[in-house]
Amino acid sequence: MAPKQPCAKYQYVVTSSGPKIVPVPDVYSKDEESPADYNSGGYLQVKINDTFKDGRYLVLRKLGWGHFSTVWLAKDNQ
Repeated sequence: MAPKQPCAKYQYVVTSSGPKIVPVPDVYSKDEESPADYNSGGYLQVKINDTFKDGRYLVLRKLGWGHFSTVWLAKDNQ
């Protein structure tokens, strides 16, 4: 089954009906925060592969966003 939107990659998921491969949606979809929200007091501009705390945390992908926050998946390198 073809994905409904562009995908960066696929992931292997085990469900109650058995294992399957499902698309991982592209993090840059039409449903994004407004660029006007990226200002002082607004959203922090974060990009994939950004690091925080002297390289300890590496940003892997955006998980989602809402009106008050954006959630990112990051890897702890320690």
